[in-house]
Amino acid sequence: SGNDIPIVILLLGGDLTTLKVLSEHLDKNSPVVVVKV
Repeated sequence: SGNDIPIVILLLGGDLTTLKVLSEHLDKNSPVVVVKV
């Protein structure tokens, strides 16, 4: 639809579960910003 809100994933840290969720979003072609802290 024309009212879609773009999703950007912001990764600041995490564990194995975070990587699994990140992988799911990459499969959907969501842009990901990774910040090393």
